[in-house]
Amino acid sequence: MRRYFLSLYLFLTLGLSLLVAAAVTAPTAFAEQKMWDAVAADTVISSLTIRRVQAPASEYIPILQKDYTATDTITRPADCDKHLTRAERRACRAKEFAFRLDSLIEVRNFTFYPTTMQSEPKGDLRMIYADFCYLLLSPIDMEVHLPVERSGSQYVTMLNFSTAGFSDFSAVKYQYEWRISFRTQSQGDTYYFDMYLSLITGETVLLLQNSLYSMRYVGTIGPRHKVE
Repeated sequence: MRRYFLSLYLFLTLGLSLLVAAAVTAPTAFAEQKMWDAVAADTVISSLTIRRVQAPASEYIPILQKDYTATDTITRPADCDKHLTRAERRACRAKEFAFRLDSLIEVRNFTFYPTTMQSEPKGDLRMIYADFCYLLLSPIDMEVHLPVERSGSQYVTMLNFSTAGFSDFSAVKYQYEWRISFRTQSQGDTYYFDMYLSLITGETVLLLQNSLYSMRYVGTIGPRHKVE
């Protein structure tokens, strides 16, 4: 009987000890788990905060647009800006080409560039490769730098002079052609000029005459580029 009570006492003592240990350990484990959860939460929040700081506050996305081309509708035909067929586009180019030539003649400001020369009436036809040969015309001055050949000979020299202007200017436009004439004086000599300009091909024929020379040039005209 004594052994029975002794065993019961030991069993109860051991059970009570286990209960006390569990009661003491449970709050500690719960607190420790709570602490680790808080640390993990702080870590996540910190990482999110860092990423938010590093990210740009606002992003600008560039939008690519076509280059804007300003169109001069005062001095240029406006109908060439429409959507045209190839044949209409070619016709429009020809119209713009003639329009540019008309503008140069009307303002009396252009440069003639010769490509061939010939002494009248039956001289040899010569090619001109030098790019410094030209006739420059403007309302305030005139420059002549053209090769010439004396009538009846093959001697070629350079006609080179500048004047403050010209006189007897006449420009008459036909359907597809301009006929221009004017004269000027230099060092006591009078020079007569006659030009025939095709609005279709751009071919320009210049006739130059004075007491010593009678020349025929073929070339083109373009905007004024004064050669210093």
